[in-house]
Amino acid sequence: MGFDRRVGMFGGHHVSPHGRVLDQPAWEASRDRWLPTAGDKARVQALMRPVHEPGKIAAWVAPPRNGINGRPFDYEYVHL
Repeated sequence: MGFDRRVGMFGGHHVSPHGRVLDQPAWEASRDRWLPTAGDKARVQALMRPVHEPGKIAAWVAPPRNGINGRPFDYEYVHL
């Protein structure tokens, strides 16, 4: 319950995912095993490429089974 909390009653405490209260050096030594690193975040950002073509969807997003109100996924909802 206290893992990686920055506010509230656990704010300021270092707690492992298993609930063990840790001191600052122990937290710093294990933090990168439990939380995303800057490298992890950069890798995810590199995978996220926008797609602006009608009827297409980004590779990192699961396609919906169907569109809104039973319409096909590639239904043209907005007509300009």
